[in-house]
Amino acid sequence: MNLLNDLKKGAILIKDRKLDEAEKLYIYLLARMPEFPDAYYGLYKVFLLKDKRKQAIGYFTKALDQLSISISYNDIHKKIFNDWKSEYKEVFRKDYGYRFVKNDKHDLYVEQLIKKEKFKEALIYINKVDLTKNLLLAKYTIYKTLDEDSKAINLSFKLLNIFTDNVSLWFDIGNLLQKNGYYYSSVKVFVGLVKKDESNYEYFYKLAHLAFDIDDFNIASEYLKKVLKLNKEEKKARLQLSMAFIQLGYLDDARKLLEDGKEYHDDFCTNIISLLSFMEINGCIDYLDNDDILDNGKFVYLAHLYEALLIYRGNEKAKLVLDKIDKILSFNTFDKDRVKDKTLKYKLDKLENTIAFFTIGRGGSFFFHSLIDGHKDVATIPGVYLKGYFGLDTWSKIVSSNKSEILNKFMRLYEPIFNASSSNPVPGDPMSGKVNIGEKSGLTTLGKNRDISLKLDKVKFINIMKKYLKSFSKINEKEFFKLIHLAFEELRDVNVNEKNAIFYHIHNPTLIEYMRFLKIFPNSKSLYIIRNWLQVLESWMHSSYPNFKLAKNLSYEIRLDNFKFVYQKMLNTINTRTIHQRSNMFLGKDSVYALKLEDLKDKPKEVMQAISKFMNIEYSDDLIESSFMGYEFHSNKSRLNKDISKFDKSSVNRKIGVLFSERDSLLLNTILKPWNEHFEYKNEFDCLSVKNAFNENKLTMDWELKLMNYFELNEQDILSVIKFRKEKFELLLNTQDEIKIQLQKVKLIKPEL
Repeated sequence: MNLLNDLKKGAILIKDRKLDEAEKLYIYLLARMPEFPDAYYGLYKVFLLKDKRKQAIGYFTKALDQLSISISYNDIHKKIFNDWKSEYKEVFRKDYGYRFVKNDKHDLYVEQLIKKEKFKEALIYINKVDLTKNLLLAKYTIYKTLDEDSKAINLSFKLLNIFTDNVSLWFDIGNLLQKNGYYYSSVKVFVGLVKKDESNYEYFYKLAHLAFDIDDFNIASEYLKKVLKLNKEEKKARLQLSMAFIQLGYLDDARKLLEDGKEYHDDFCTNIISLLSFMEINGCIDYLDNDDILDNGKFVYLAHLYEALLIYRGNEKAKLVLDKIDKILSFNTFDKDRVKDKTLKYKLDKLENTIAFFTIGRGGSFFFHSLIDGHKDVATIPGVYLKGYFGLDTWSKIVSSNKSEILNKFMRLYEPIFNASSSNPVPGDPMSGKVNIGEKSGLTTLGKNRDISLKLDKVKFINIMKKYLKSFSKINEKEFFKLIHLAFEELRDVNVNEKNAIFYHIHNPTLIEYMRFLKIFPNSKSLYIIRNWLQVLESWMHSSYPNFKLAKNLSYEIRLDNFKFVYQKMLNTINTRTIHQRSNMFLGKDSVYALKLEDLKDKPKEVMQAISKFMNIEYSDDLIESSFMGYEFHSNKSRLNKDISKFDKSSVNRKIGVLFSERDSLLLNTILKPWNEHFEYKNEFDCLSVKNAFNENKLTMDWELKLMNYFELNEQDILSVIKFRKEKFELLLNTQDEIKIQLQKVKLIKPEL
């Protein structure tokens, strides 16, 4: 890829007013180099000429941020940065600038100071005089220009009450709140904009994005429908609505939406329909070489495609997509001498020994984490808050040219780390949702009496981080990740000099999150905690039953929707757990490791001795104490296990049968045979003919009949989804040879004898 030629081509396209072609070129460049400042600057020029100033300013901001942290930042880049910054301030002032009352001497004087870029002097002057509404807006503008978002946010709510008709300002404040993690406040702002102008589809679009942020796909779909009602040709809205439908289990609606979209975007919709092969097994190989996906930076669809190919077309086809993703993922590395303090550098270098810890769900992951927490050699943060840290856009929400602002953004984005009772969301999807993570993780019921909710000293943590950050002229996401862990251990008042490993509870990463983690920590190890598959599936299914007393009191349509929801969750569990585990195992350079919950419960000391060798840490009896931050940990109660205490074996000894019949268990164990054999689980039901069980006329499984009766449904209404399940199970059965090849990479950690 010749960047110089591409940039020259982009400049010519802009000069010739071929703006759509220029936009496509710059997005193409960003798909391959997501942190390329010149591409962001090109998009700023494009959108400025399209008279889309809000988008233009957004791209300009990214251009400045990326240039300021560029690995090749030198005197030439410094001049470019200063030129761009001056241009940015002028553009920003024109777009969101205040209208001075010409006979007000204070307003006029502040305006002159801002034009001369004397921002601090302007702030000092504003604080000395009576604060008019124009000066308040000037203050907000200065804070935004100086990248001091937290101070700008403090003023934003006053500005909304004063400038009730300034929609540009409202839009900017809404974006600012969303960017800094104030999702619900941002929603209020955009709802206010909708009330001012219901014909502006961008407002509905923003509300849909906010709904996606908190995984409310129902609300997101409603807003996206309004976007398409106002603008049928909005390609991204059609795509995102189809994905919302898929998340809700409405596959037919997703396909119909895309079929209807062919009138406006034939190739695009056809390709995305092919991508539904992830669920419907059609045409995914043809999609592999289509560059439209790269032009739009849709890594998530490449990830889905990879998993679809892995299941339906085998390892070699999947590897092609994996290589393509790897080539276009990027990570900004710095010189080895990036840290001034040699002692700190030594501490950070030791933390290259990072262990990524996964779960298959219902596998006792938090219990195992509680055994590791507090070990003198290990740096770890309780819970799964950082699961999405290595997502595509998380670092962009944290990074800033201002180191203090980096810290402020992190503290806002990850506030629940310091207050487990917080309902605020965190990046990623740590536990089938982004909110109430502390409660779901068992961090609000610590202590002997379950009456302690983990709450940490934020001020102390900030001061520790500030001390560390002084040693960096600039910082990337890898070093910041290590600093977080060092600071957290210092917060415990322990000797951080002994720390030689990070235990990173990545839990259930997306393919992209895990690939970026491996790219950033190439020498890391990966560890799964696993459990009898049928116990996992039965537990997942049972927890999905809706909590209503009398299904017959609901309308038939609602009961059918509820069935689809529960059924879809079951299918997603089977596919996500099997495909997810397979795809992540397939990524490891050499091998990944697995630990059986059953072994841990049966021989805790022997297992933890083996784990200490695996992690290269010293064994101590602390490794069989279940606690977080010194407080006793209790696993969350479930419908099937009311109270699980430490090494209690009741959960792993539970017999199958709450949902699955003997026949159900036979079919599921047959599908899962490669896992059962590799991880040394015995199939309990082997007395029936597998061939006859799969080919008999009886289409439904017994657990499906249980669900159907529970919801009081007609069998005819659910046959289509059951048929789809049967086809998917048969495909999984037919790919077992490929599965066995992948599982050869997985080493089972066994108790020390």
